[in-house]
Amino acid sequence: MRCLALWATALALSVGMASAQSQSPVAELLVQGHNALNDLDYERAESVGRSILGIGDRATRSEQADACRLIAAAFFPEELALQNRDSALHYLAELIRLTPNADIPTEISWPGLDSLLGVTRKHTFALWASSVNDSIVPGVDAEALFDVAVSHPSHLVLSATPENSDSPILLDSVGPVMQATLRLQILDGDTPVLESGRHELVIVASAVNSSRTTSTSFTADVSVPRLELAEVPSTPDQTLLLPEQTKPKRARNALMGVGLGTTTALLANTFRGSGPVADLPTDGRAYAIGATVSVTAIVMALLERPSPIPENITYNEQLWADFYQSVRHAQAENERRRDAFRATVRIVEIRQ
Repeated sequence: MRCLALWATALALSVGMASAQSQSPVAELLVQGHNALNDLDYERAESVGRSILGIGDRATRSEQADACRLIAAAFFPEELALQNRDSALHYLAELIRLTPNADIPTEISWPGLDSLLGVTRKHTFALWASSVNDSIVPGVDAEALFDVAVSHPSHLVLSATPENSDSPILLDSVGPVMQATLRLQILDGDTPVLESGRHELVIVASAVNSSRTTSTSFTADVSVPRLELAEVPSTPDQTLLLPEQTKPKRARNALMGVGLGTTTALLANTFRGSGPVADLPTDGRAYAIGATVSVTAIVMALLERPSPIPENITYNEQLWADFYQSVRHAQAENERRRDAFRATVRIVEIRQ
């Protein structure tokens, strides 16, 4: 049992040391500050919070927000005689500027501090934005995203101004909201929304219930390669298509019929023989027969219909099949090129 107890103690110590080693120096300071707050050592808690804010960007935004909460709680405890309302309001305003939708965690909250945060939020109009994917953006439908939060319901607008230009380009808008994701669409169809180069991305928040506005901006290097697409044919070469039916020759056949009828009548009366027969009157039946032949030929010509040409039909079917195959091939190639498209949006500076 003694060995088991020693082993358990050693394990607990090793876990505690590993946990302490895994914490960042700022996280350790925050633990010390909260311990001081729990011990009602408000001066010590305030000092720890100030030291965290004093190191600037070496503390994360979340750690800076926790430090502001710690200082505000130290300046505005439940003990009325120890409250410094103005100082607490100052650090609560800093908290809202860091995180517009911030709250007070349960372990340090009390109704008076929560109420003071509400008062501060009412009088502080703050905007916070963060780039979600400031790197390679794949595909033609990909977007660069920006998470945004504001302290009051607002209309949000994202725009971009190219370097050496005074003409902003509207990218996205939404509202009224208190938080949203704004989108920078890389392409509009197959056309770049932004050209390659440096751009100033600006997010503007306009409060719904007042005339107040605030903004934040990002300097971004944008690289958008040219999207070269294969030409998709719209129709096969019409000059290559062959006629698939014979063309009726109605006029020619009608004329030939009339000529045949006329010839029949003339021949019947011309070659009647010699001698007494030649002196007989002209036989009207020959003209009747000739007229019948002519009328019949005209009717047959008018009733003539086109007839299919099988070899031409086969040739045209193959031509259309080849055309559709070329369309499918071009479309597949364009889809491959769109999938392989890569743009880059790299944030180089943030001004909150």
